[in-house]
Amino acid sequence: VGTSNVQSLGDLKAGGMVQVSQNLIVNVSTNPGAYPMKLTFSYLNDKGEVVDDEQVITLLVYSLPNVEINFYHPPDPFFVGQLGTLPIQVVNLGKHTAVLGNMTITTENGILENAEALIGALDAGFNFTLDSTFIPDAAGTSSLKIVIEYTDDFNQERTIEKTLEVEVLEGSAESP
Repeated sequence: VGTSNVQSLGDLKAGGMVQVSQNLIVNVSTNPGAYPMKLTFSYLNDKGEVVDDEQVITLLVYSLPNVEINFYHPPDPFFVGQLGTLPIQVVNLGKHTAVLGNMTITTENGILENAEALIGALDAGFNFTLDSTFIPDAAGTSSLKIVIEYTDDFNQERTIEKTLEVEVLEGSAESP
């Protein structure tokens, strides 16, 4: 990215070391997997001859889910000690289906019900909703931690975390 595929390392003494980096980009249509990548180190030996030392490294390509976690509409006001609904939505913003595991909602400021669900396969552009209920125990701002667990392309467990906040009011909702 931004350079050619040739990088000059300058002069190195025998046994010397230098740390270098190279930004790479992978085409969005590339399937996740392990890809061999050939590197060639070209240098002049002590006789002034060009020597090419070829090495092969493995480049791991991941396809991580691109999701948005938010409310699908603004939640109704919350009141201390009264049940309210959390309209939570997960949207797949990626170009491919995302296979997600359990979504869990937690808080330190009250009681949550229906706060865990298995999402499963979520097609590109589609959403998953969960209407949890929340009984806050104190007025002010309450933080809701949302964690989605999933397994990546190399069978490693990963998580996506997001914190949403809601305002909790004193008193009670007036009846119509």
